[in-house]
Amino acid sequence: MKIRLIGPLKRRYGEVIEIWLGREITLNEALKIVSERYPELKGEIDDIGAYNFSLNGVLVKKDEMNSIKVRDEDEIIVIPAISGGDKAGRVKRVVMRNFDLSGETYHIFEEKHEFFTGLASDLVEFSDCAFESCLDVGCGTGVIARVLDDCDVVGLDISRIMLEKARTLMSHVVQGDGANLPFRDNSFDAVFFNASIFLIPDAGKALEEAMRVVRSGGTVAGSLFSGVYHSGRDALAELGLRHREVYPSSQIASSVLELGGEIDVVDYRAGKGLIIDFYSVPAMSNALFPGIEYGERLKLVKERLENLPQSVEFRWTFFRIPG
Repeated sequence: MKIRLIGPLKRRYGEVIEIWLGREITLNEALKIVSERYPELKGEIDDIGAYNFSLNGVLVKKDEMNSIKVRDEDEIIVIPAISGGDKAGRVKRVVMRNFDLSGETYHIFEEKHEFFTGLASDLVEFSDCAFESCLDVGCGTGVIARVLDDCDVVGLDISRIMLEKARTLMSHVVQGDGANLPFRDNSFDAVFFNASIFLIPDAGKALEEAMRVVRSGGTVAGSLFSGVYHSGRDALAELGLRHREVYPSSQIASSVLELGGEIDVVDYRAGKGLIIDFYSVPAMSNALFPGIEYGERLKLVKERLENLPQSVEFRWTFFRIPG
């Protein structure tokens, strides 16, 4: 079967890919075979939200992907969708799907450890700003509202499921994209990214948007995950693991400094159990084991992280930028 690529895929991988099927299978199955044989295309060509597919000159409907059959003599053309096809857009969809899966486990983690509530409290203190209104970008389940009970808080998140949890703590929630804020200029006294900005694929633009909607004299502040350490060494790397960043934390730090901001790195003492629970949240386990079903990721998290030291440094970076 011949697969013809158009646009960015063609520039990166060439115009034509040919595979031998040997039998009639569904289009979805064929795309999975392609991503297995060409690992560099995994997460690209099999992202049906980002691309349209033409079979022998006829556009295939999305709901036909699992039923329409293809054979070796067929030709598939992969066409970037009008609303997708860019890496940031694809990553946002992955993040949204993982956080849609994370609502309950995230809630259980927080009820057990109260870690993000404590992080939010430290972030608000670090922001060193007096405010009556604020925007919480990537609000998750709304934990920042627990430490801002005397403030008018608006929560924004890409995940509808997380917002359903947030509504129990916040009066105002909006489903939206942190890099395209649906608010007017100078709308808030403060904008917070509590453990969220490192999960936005175009975090630089998210910072620009935050600076746009914060009033003059206000503050943009956030916290970002910076690793798990033991005696100054990368504890994950020592287990042969790597936390894959949606957006490089070093670039976020550079952007903050370019905007006239300040940075502080804090190590929280954490037990092994907290780290295992943290990575048991679907959105976090995907950072260690991407492209694997959650059940299998969870099994790997528990097996591999069991070898962590009993006590580690859970490192987070705080930043603040004057509006």
